[in-house]
Amino acid sequence: MELMLKLLNGGAGTLASYLAAHVLLCLLPAFFIAGAMAALIPKASITRWLGRNTPAYVSYPAAALAGSLIAVCSCTIVPLFAGIYRKGAGIGPA
Repeated sequence: MELMLKLLNGGAGTLASYLAAHVLLCLLPAFFIAGAMAALIPKASITRWLGRNTPAYVSYPAAALAGSLIAVCSCTIVPLFAGIYRKGAGIGPA
């Protein structure tokens, strides 16, 4: 029983340190990048290149190019997606 409690305690500590590092190194920068994008990129640029009415042959390559410049993990892409989507990008390119 003592061994089981020791293992659970060690696992919980490791999980807590992983989550703290993940939040500091991934989520926090993603929120700052999303905020900077929302503040600095004009809505007209977003709708021109990634908009809902932009042809797919324009918007998808533009989204792929922009996505290749910002390499983040899947959980940090959510704030970036939300910022671009609110600016008027279509669901696919966003």
